[in-house]
Amino acid sequence: MSTIFAAEISIAGGAYDLDGITGYTPASGDTITVCPIGPDSADTNSADDGYGDGNIKAFVEWGSSTWTVKVSDSSYAGKILVIIVK
Repeated sequence: MSTIFAAEISIAGGAYDLDGITGYTPASGDTITVCPIGPDSADTNSADDGYGDGNIKAFVEWGSSTWTVKVSDSSYAGKILVIIVK
């Protein structure tokens, strides 16, 4: 049976190591889905807070015994939805 972790992480500086998720032990065979969900620091209107940022791409890379979420714009400071299947 698969174990599924779902977490909302806050990212700043372009990267976040997933070993920071409580209860999750990274493995190279994990299946990971990531999606930017905003808001980021550029949002100045609270009406925009529920909307994602359209030009941000999120992806994961394996290295140093953990998965790292990275974004296409290192100035993005916002939230990423992470779903992990072990």
